[in-house]
Amino acid sequence: MSVLFEPIVLGEISLKNRIVLAPLTRQRADENAVPNDLIAEYYEQRTSDGGLLITEATPISVETLYAKTVPGIYNQAQIDAWKKTTSRVHAKGGKIVQQLWHIGYHCDPEFDPLHRAPPSASVIEREGKPTSRALDEEEIKEIVGTFAQAAKNSIEAGFDGVEIHGANTYLLDQFLNESTNKRTDKYGGSIENRNRFALEVTEAVISAIGAGRTGIRLSPWAINPENNDVSQWIALLKSLNPLKLAYVHFLRSTPGVNNEPETENVLALRKAYEGNLILNRGYVAASAEKTVFDGNAELIAFGKLFISNPDLVERIKLGRELNEDLNFKTLYAGEKGDPSDGYTSYKTWEQAHA
Repeated sequence: MSVLFEPIVLGEISLKNRIVLAPLTRQRADENAVPNDLIAEYYEQRTSDGGLLITEATPISVETLYAKTVPGIYNQAQIDAWKKTTSRVHAKGGKIVQQLWHIGYHCDPEFDPLHRAPPSASVIEREGKPTSRALDEEEIKEIVGTFAQAAKNSIEAGFDGVEIHGANTYLLDQFLNESTNKRTDKYGGSIENRNRFALEVTEAVISAIGAGRTGIRLSPWAINPENNDVSQWIALLKSLNPLKLAYVHFLRSTPGVNNEPETENVLALRKAYEGNLILNRGYVAASAEKTVFDGNAELIAFGKLFISNPDLVERIKLGRELNEDLNFKTLYAGEKGDPSDGYTSYKTWEQAHA
């Protein structure tokens, strides 16, 4: 039996395989940021018995909406609507965690009731974008509390846990990175200080729902793709070790790098972290199996292949051909006004060969 189909326990989440749906923004919610039946169908299609799904990035407050059609987790209507998704996933034996998202300097003042400049670690000027403002310590404390409340909301909605989004140039990443964090207070300067906000968020979420239901996603190379100094991330992982999280989830490389072996930097991160590690980006079935077999990760998350193969887990298990015909035009919206196009319209292997 392939190591990808050996059971594993992530904190309080018991799984029967090591193949994970990566978090993928798809923008199919209703325009009030409420998840709908189509979203429930999408996750249900990708559910395997004992497999793990990670939802698309989910805003924790209205001011951090990325778009009107990105589903949130900050009001009761959203909590109740997400229950359709979690119940359908659980009915098929799957597990699902919700990724909690604050986008920082990517925020659109249109969604902020006070129409403030986008928040970030520091004042950041970006061409064609609003200049961000530096959060004060009281605002940081409020955001930490908002993450904790969002985690509680996720559990109320039936999720098995949450993943804190600390990657991809978003708010936590903006604090972690020296190039975007120019603060001189306790949240900036040293590695320890730049790690502080991410650790405070993580500890608050743990206090809210438990360490065994909490994961975090990180991407050391999102803001600085050429950076080969991983000392920041090694220090962060060593601080996370005693917290006994369900898992840490790393994007291992920059976009466009496919099917390459783990680099020395990724292996250094593996060595630093004592818990369950999920790696993502650029894997195919064979490289995923080798990575898990070699002990370089416990699980592998797939993105594009899981979009075009709703039955990806079964295809890998049975050695079936994968559909690599992904329509990039429908990643964030269906064509000709049909939101299901390129979302729930991909066929299983059996449907394609009927």
